[in-house]
Amino acid sequence: MSSERLARELSGTSYRGWKFYVDDPEPFFFFSHPRGGVTVYCTPDWEEDNVIAIQVQSEDGRVVEGIVNIPFFVRTKQRFMEAVRPWLDKYQP
Repeated sequence: MSSERLARELSGTSYRGWKFYVDDPEPFFFFSHPRGGVTVYCTPDWEEDNVIAIQVQSEDGRVVEGIVNIPFFVRTKQRFMEAVRPWLDKYQP
């Protein structure tokens, strides 16, 4: 599955107020919450290591939590959300 296909599957996804976005043209995947605070970047790396690189940044761009690589071999929306959900829960405003 390509990042474009997964982005289409995730389009419109929300979780506890967090909303999924894609920043083109890279693309960067991220979740943002309307109450602000932090953004959770969670972009899959298809070519290299089959991981999701997760990084948390504050509203002013400061890195709150550095890059953590989560294995991502089964490339489905469900598996993606299972991998990312702990960070969304941890930083829930």
